[in-house]
Amino acid sequence: MKGTAALEQQQHQQRIGVGHHIHRWFARLMEGDTGFENKPRPGRPFAVDDSVIVDTIKEDPEANTADLQQDLGVLNERSLVAF
Repeated sequence: MKGTAALEQQQHQQRIGVGHHIHRWFARLMEGDTGFENKPRPGRPFAVDDSVIVDTIKEDPEANTADLQQDLGVLNERSLVAF
């Protein structure tokens, strides 16, 4: 059973969409889009700071989504890969 702090962190990350955000950036990079500007889109802006993801990828360009999940503290793998 997960501890209270871990569960709270997981719930917070699910609310702000950290895993989905990482997966979206990874998909763009795999398609050859190396720019880090946000594409225009409807709805509310992302609550996650892109610079954290960008810095992590720049530090380790060979990182995969599992590495990013661990480095950024994303506990729910499902939110990391749900695109």
